[in-house]
Amino acid sequence: MLYPMGRKRNNQVFSRWEQILITLSDKAFFTVVRNYLGDIKTPFNKHDLISRMVSFFLKAEIMETIALSIDSRDAELLMLVHLLPSPKEEELFQFFESERSYLDIHHHLLNLEERLLIYITQNPDEPEINETPLTEQLIREGIIGINTLFTTLPVPYKARPHPWLNDALLLALVSFFRGNRDICKGNGRISKKGYAKILNVFPQLGKETPLGRRLDLAVSLLFSSRLCRFGQSGFYCDSGAWLSLADMTGKRVWPYLWAHIVVNVLNREPDYLEICSIAETLFSILAFFPGDRGITTNTLERGVAFACIRKGLLKETQQGILHTLLALELFVPSEDQPEMLVKHPELFREEGVHRKKPLLQANFDISLPHDVSMREGLFVALAGEIRKYDQVSIYELKKESVKRYLSEGFTLEDLKNRFESLLGNMIPQNILFTLNRWQQEYDSVRVYQGTVIKVTGEAEHLVEHSPGIRQWLVAKLAPGVFLFDPKEENKWRKTLEKAGVAVPDLKEAEREDPSSPNMSVLIPDFSSEATVLTGETTAELLKSGFPGLPRRLHSWEEHAKRMISIVESMAVPEADQEELKARINKRLILTEEQLKHRNTPSGTKEAKGLDYIGKIRLIEQTLDKSQDLLEVIQRTADGSPEKLLLKPEDMIKRNDELYVTGYKLPEQGMIELKVRKLNLVRKLKRSLFAP
Repeated sequence: MLYPMGRKRNNQVFSRWEQILITLSDKAFFTVVRNYLGDIKTPFNKHDLISRMVSFFLKAEIMETIALSIDSRDAELLMLVHLLPSPKEEELFQFFESERSYLDIHHHLLNLEERLLIYITQNPDEPEINETPLTEQLIREGIIGINTLFTTLPVPYKARPHPWLNDALLLALVSFFRGNRDICKGNGRISKKGYAKILNVFPQLGKETPLGRRLDLAVSLLFSSRLCRFGQSGFYCDSGAWLSLADMTGKRVWPYLWAHIVVNVLNREPDYLEICSIAETLFSILAFFPGDRGITTNTLERGVAFACIRKGLLKETQQGILHTLLALELFVPSEDQPEMLVKHPELFREEGVHRKKPLLQANFDISLPHDVSMREGLFVALAGEIRKYDQVSIYELKKESVKRYLSEGFTLEDLKNRFESLLGNMIPQNILFTLNRWQQEYDSVRVYQGTVIKVTGEAEHLVEHSPGIRQWLVAKLAPGVFLFDPKEENKWRKTLEKAGVAVPDLKEAEREDPSSPNMSVLIPDFSSEATVLTGETTAELLKSGFPGLPRRLHSWEEHAKRMISIVESMAVPEADQEELKARINKRLILTEEQLKHRNTPSGTKEAKGLDYIGKIRLIEQTLDKSQDLLEVIQRTADGSPEKLLLKPEDMIKRNDELYVTGYKLPEQGMIELKVRKLNLVRKLKRSLFAP
């Protein structure tokens, strides 16, 4: 049962109501008062009327009747207004777009405004919709709950393999591409034979998703994030970027990587700020839905729409996020209830907890389980070569892959320590012996990378003997041929110039980009509690376990039927009876007391048929008030009626015909309609008490 609030809260509520009601125009204010309180006796005091209005709404029986009048559609719209910060009408339509028409939502908002469950404030850009103390109390008392928007059901936990795009797959791909740098064509794209070679090792990547083949999504992700690139000598993976990636948690890394897929499927160039915004939205959606609750596809669509509206993302981005969540199987059908989706139970699984143990066998094979983390398995991908990718992936330690590992600055001691840490035991002796032999072979040949300077005559003597130059000298390759560290070019150039050796500028050479993206700097931390969906208000509601509309002892239909029977017994004209019945059905009349005073809107609100002058007048009235809209019906080419919602801009005369121009809602496209061809013109107010 709903009870009146205490005196302290009454003061707060009075202040809120006063703020809302005092801003209404006199016409709207007195219409509200007459609807709920009856005729106003003069002289009157406006603040006294506000006080009487507040007292009316604080009555327990009135709040009970208002609660009774809330249906599921009311609850959905009111909860959305509560969760979004002063939303605009277009944002509410974006949320319900796949379910309700723009005109339906517009009419519904007008009705809620008439019932004082919402109020609309005008701003320079567009009206904003706000909740009133009535809605606040309905939410506080649990009459309206978050489950009205996001329906969930409990589902049992069922273990599953990791999502197909996971740490283990990225590790296997980086290993594959490091060992197959020649699978690209001259234009930098992977050849048809190259794709066939990949699918031979990764047959699962040939599976189709709503966004295309898994393989194409994975490869596009690697390039878009610059984890892999095409260079002068072929396809290569940036070990520096991978190392910085492995130092971060999955909760931080994966939303950023998924965001690249969203942008790729939208055929847009990666933009850092957009990537981060999409990544935060993705994390928020996953954080919002509990892992032990099942949701419908419609609920998932709503969650995505809500997150995108809060983040200000475009509608096409919203669709890209939804399709990516499904294509990557971040939400999967429940095994017990296939019509329900559940958040994948293995998302962001704790590191080091494996169903199968990693193994290094005496034949140089390394078995990595599917749930290996990036941090644990990266050194295997860098030092080994993938042979088979499955629930347990098989890598092989080969001379070429180990030498490649050593060439990137890693040491054999580092490799041994990492193997022992992962395996929890000693490395087989035959493998240790072979690794040491490969190390000796690697050390017997030296490859330098740097800037070569060739000098003759006096310049050779100056380079070799001038103080300060030796610290930048990597090696003397031959008489007069010196190798310098390119990273210290500014320093050794200045030192040589001081010694009297002027070094000409190098010509720009075609080479691989040596810079590694610092992933720890690029990727923001999305794993904090301050997410898009779980703000303070929403978090409090979530704690209640997704409450829904409570079971009612009586229905509004029963209440309305009783009120209508009273109207039918009243000795009033039939037209007044029909008006009162309509206002009961619109939930504007709550009590028998309201039936004693009849407040029917006056003035013509629509013109139809042959009433050409009436249509013109309504259009002119709407043009005079910038917030009013027009609902029109015209005949299409095949004779069928077409209903349009129009924000009129002008009425023009051309060739003795009048045309109304304006923006068609919700598409916002400009259209022009011949007034004479309109079967009906109806004026809709964005202010209180539209018809």
